[in-house]
Order: sequence, then C-alpha cells, then structure tokens
Amino acid sequence: SGWVYASRLILVIRYWSLISISDHNMTVHSKSFYEPCIKVLHNIQDPSRAHPNICNREALAILIAAFKAASRIYVPLFVLSAVITRKISSPQFIIKKLIPSIIRSSLFVGVVGALWHRGACFGREITGGNHPAIYFISPFIAATVGIWVEKPERRNEITIFIIQQATQAVFNMAVGRNWIRPIRHGLTFLFALSFGILLYFHQKDENCLGGSTRSLMKVAVGTDAKPDILERKLSQAYIWLKKTLFHGEATIEDQPKDRRCNHFHSCKSHALVGFGRSFLLGFTIRSCFALLPLLLKPTKLMKKSPRIFTDRDILSLGVFLGLLSGGNRAIQCILRRIRGVEDGWNQLIAGFVVGWSFVLNGSIEVGMYVLSKAAEAVYRWLVKMRAIKPIWMGDKFLFSLSTAIMFYCSIWEPHHVRFSYFKFLVKASGNRYGRCVKAFAPVREDCGIPGLSEYLQWKERVTPFLKNV
Repeated sequence: SGWVYASRLILVIRYWSLISISDHNMTVHSKSFYEPCIKVLHNIQDPSRAHPNICNREALAILIAAFKAASRIYVPLFVLSAVITRKISSPQFIIKKLIPSIIRSSLFVGVVGALWHRGACFGREITGGNHPAIYFISPFIAATVGIWVEKPERRNEITIFIIQQATQAVFNMAVGRNWIRPIRHGLTFLFALSFGILLYFHQKDENCLGGSTRSLMKVAVGTDAKPDILERKLSQAYIWLKKTLFHGEATIEDQPKDRRCNHFHSCKSHALVGFGRSFLLGFTIRSCFALLPLLLKPTKLMKKSPRIFTDRDILSLGVFLGLLSGGNRAIQCILRRIRGVEDGWNQLIAGFVVGWSFVLNGSIEVGMYVLSKAAEAVYRWLVKMRAIKPIWMGDKFLFSLSTAIMFYCSIWEPHHVRFSYFKFLVKASGNRYGRCVKAFAPVREDCGIPGLSEYLQWKERVTPFLKNV
C-alpha cells in the first residue's frame, strides 16, 4: 500500500507541475520570469532524459569538489582556533580531534551538495521538466539529511551562519520586488542594538549565550574581573611606559577608579589596555587569514607579508575591535559614575553606543552574524523566563529551510545572494554552478527578473570571475 500511495503522489506532483508551467492564467510577473527560465534550464541540462548513472557520477563529483572547497576554509579556521586556545601544541589533540573535525565538517558540505544535485535530478525525472519547486524541495531534503553528518556541537553555528545568509537573501528579494525599502544605516543600527544585547547578557547572564558566543565575547571585549594573559602583558607594558616616559605611578592598581568598577586597573588604563588588546587580536587574526593560504607559496608570502601593516582592511578590523572593547569599557565607567548604579543598563547603553563603530568595518557578514547571535540570546532568555517553549528540532528545521531558500535563490535570482557565497558555490560544484549561471545570462534580461538593475550590476561584477569557468 505504501508503494501505491507513493506512485499516486508522484503522479499528482507531475500533473501539478505540468499544469503550473503551462497555465495561461499565471500572473504577469511569474509568467514573464519563470516560464522562459524554465525553458532555458530545460535546454541547459535535462537529467530527466539522461541515464541515472550520469546523475550519480555528477553527484559524486560535486561531493569531492565541495569537500575540497570546504577543507580550504575549515583548515585555517580550525587551526587558528586551536592556536588561540593553545591546543595546537598537543599531538593528541591534532590527531584525535583537529583532523577528524576538519574531515567531518568538510564531508558535511559535500554530502549536502551531492544530495541536492541527486535530488534535483530525481525531481526532474518525476515532473518531466524544471519546475521551480524542485530547487526548493531538493535542498530542503538534502540539508535535513546532511546536517546529521556534522558534529552536534557545530550544528548550531552552521545554522546561525546559513540563517543570516538566507535572511539577507530574502531581504534583497523583497527590495528587488519593491515590497520594502532599505533604511540608510539600518544594518549599523541593528548591529549596535545587537551588540548592546550581547554585552548585557555577557556580563549579567552568560547562560543565555551559546558556548561559542561566550568565547567570542571574551575574546572580543574580555572580562573585567579575569584579565587574560595578553591583557596582563599589555598592562605591564603600560605601567613601564608610564613610569619611564611620563614618570607616573609604579603600579597600575593604585590609580583612581569608581568604587563600583570591579576591574584591577584605573578606569583610563582599563579602557586603553582593552583597546590595545582587541586591536592586536583583530590585526593578528585578519593577518593570519590573509597569509595562511600562502604558506605553500613562499614567494607570494614574502611579497605580501610587509603589506599587512598598511592594509586598510586589516587595520580597520583592528581599530573596529579596539573601539568595541576600549570604548565599551570607557563608557561603562562613565555611566557608573553618572548613574551611580550597576544594573545592566550600563552594558546595554555602552554596547549600543560603541556599536556605531561598525561604520569602520561595514562588513555585512559581521553585522548579520552579530544580529543572529543576539536573536539567539533573546530566544534563550525567553525560554529561560518561560515566556515561550523550546521548539523540538527547531534548529534543524531552520537550517533546512534556510538552505532551501539559499539554493533556490542561487538558481533563480543569484544576484540576491552574497557574492562570497556565490563564489563558494561555484568552487564547491566544480564550476558546474558557474556554467549554469553563464547559460542563464543571455535570457535573464528578457525574463522580467526582479531587481533588473541590481542584476545588471551583479552581472558586470561576476563576468570576470566566470570568464574561465
């Protein structure tokens, strides 16, 4: 009976897809956009007429290509994390945890890509064509299965990453359809508000932050009561400079501070040391990401190494993180003196004010990541306060839904996807996705694609990148 119901479902899906493609009562927008594009996709590749072995072979090729592309990202990411936590010196950690983690996370990306491709082939076999629903249902199923390959402790981070990607894509799609209008400095405002929320929970209720968020906040802004080794070293350097150059006090702890402050330094030195610490961290991390891929190319490494001290992107990240930490400390100390209380509002206000330094960085990735982390913290707080109930398998559902949105948007409206994500899809598919986009290009202008002006600008940007695809 199960097979009977399955066969009936397949017939219903096939009939529905044929009706929806050929229906003359479609809206003007969907008819002018989807119908020509469906025909183009049908001509580009039609696995419904191909032997299943071809689809299987292509899926395997995508798995291998995606594994390689993901490993190029995960290797420096995991190694840098191990260096920061000082675990890289342990051979046992490298063999038992670091290498297996890199392999498993890279395999997860490959599995999702391969299952998506094979599912799309199967969908076209069922419907007999290229229906838009295929490119939503197939990645949804692929993500639902593939997420179980990833390590449980990393699934939350992956979900947060893909949610903020999908949120931006949906926002861009809505702007392209003139449903909403972007607000000037809107992302900066959201970042400032989100950072204030994270800072509040960081100092008042860390249980509302995930493990990775707690670690990130400790690295970014530090803690008042427990300075890390870098902050202690910088404090000693500050004491030496003040004593040698300005004939200041011999100890930094004897400097004046508000009685409500629980840091060991004076308020001024506490802020200056915080700025220097976060600046060095941001500068070092950004430099490592710029230089690590060149370790196997000594000539390029020698040429690029001196440039990092004048690179605007690297320096701006250092100044941005320095202001988040040093500016936050200074404003909190000022608010303690003015308000005379320490009730959590100081952290929220200080975080919101220094969050406007986001204009120095302006990275959409950073802004959306902090926004998603703040939303997660608020959700955890609401669950803790019993205002809402936790949703069973909610994170996995959101991951699957967001992945489906991203893959759907990548096929039909790629100009609404972040360019960094677009480049990754091209590499992870072994250039197959890039060839599909190039084949679409001649007819997109005639399809009435939403956000046509943005698409034309995007086309000019990606044309050099796709030249050798």
